[in-house]
This record gives sequence, structure tokens and C-alpha cells, in this order.
Amino acid sequence: CPRKFYYEEVLSLRPREGRNAFLKTDSALRSSISWLQETASREERAKKMMERFRADWEAKGPQGDPLEPLYKQVAEKMVETAVSLMRGENLPVELSLAVGGGVTVTVRADHISSQDGRILIQRLKQGRLAKKETGKLRYAVLQVAARDTYGGIPVQLEHVSLLTAERSAAKANEKALAKEIGELKDALAHIAAGRFPVQPHPYCPRCPFY
Repeated sequence: CPRKFYYEEVLSLRPREGRNAFLKTDSALRSSISWLQETASREERAKKMMERFRADWEAKGPQGDPLEPLYKQVAEKMVETAVSLMRGENLPVELSLAVGGGVTVTVRADHISSQDGRILIQRLKQGRLAKKETGKLRYAVLQVAARDTYGGIPVQLEHVSLLTAERSAAKANEKALAKEIGELKDALAHIAAGRFPVQPHPYCPRCPFY
């Protein structure tokens, strides 16, 4: 939503929400996954992962919450899934795409690796996968940026459930990717012009800026 972007990014407003148990679990989990991405050796990842997770949990997890044991059990399972998925060579998760007019967009993936002769971009989802995962502009930017960065190597975007280990390859053709990048350029033009219209959506009443 352009108006939500205006509130968050231009005015730097933040919703007044506390760090609940779910968000603390998310922080600990993301910290552990970041360590996995930065650790090149698969053997080291497998050997030291749980030690690292325990340290992250103590530092960032929901210590003392009544449901802490449940959150921790689920988070441990997700970490184990992440370890099993990270094969091949880990690549930088941040990519850049030049969109013209001297503008470069930087986008960050959950995980990127080189394996089986392709660049695999993985979106790591903490819940179950939907029957049909909805495409997002960010996914298109990631794929196009990866193609530009790695010059002709096939690129695949994959949705992964850390909860169930289910994997689903995203399908995107050149026409669809080009349309998404066109929408990105339009959005950037609106930002440059200072236009941030409201985009009505059923989610609006649940938005922290509503």
C-alpha cells in the first residue's frame, strides 16, 4: 500500500506493538538462520547449529513465557529443516537491480545457493505452504536480479515450509516477470513524485496505521 509505505519509510512511523512471544521466537530463529547462511562448511553447520540456536534463544527468545517450551520445540524443528535444506554453495542473500534513471533497487532473499547447475532462491516460510502461494513483486525482482548477477545461469524460486519441510517451485515466465518490473518502475515514479495514495484492501482495518 503506497500510504503504508509513506507512513513507515518516509515519515519513519512505527506501530506501537510490544515484542510478543511470537516476534521474539522469530528473532531467535532468523538469527540462527543468518548464522547458517554465513557458515560455508556444511559439516560445521550440522555440528554447531543447535549450540548456536540455544545461544540465540537465550539472547532473543521468549524467556519465561508460559508457552516458551512449545515455541522452542517448533523453532528447533524449523532450524533442523533449514540445516537439511542448505545444500550446495551459499551465495549472498542481497541482490541489486538497476531499473533505469540512475535508480538501483536492493532486495534481500531468505536464502540463495548454487546447486545442481542453477541458482536457487528460497523463501523460508515458518508456517505451512498455501495450496497456491501468491506471487509478489519482491519475488520477481529477486529472480531478475539473480539472472543479471549470475549471467545466464538458470534461476529457480522455491517456497519452503520450515514447519513441514514441504517445497514448492514457483512458476514465472518472462512476460510475467517483465510486467512485475514495469509495476516496480511505476511505483518508483510515484515515490519520486511524492504520490502515496491509499490502496483499499480488506486488510486495512487490521493495519497498525489504520
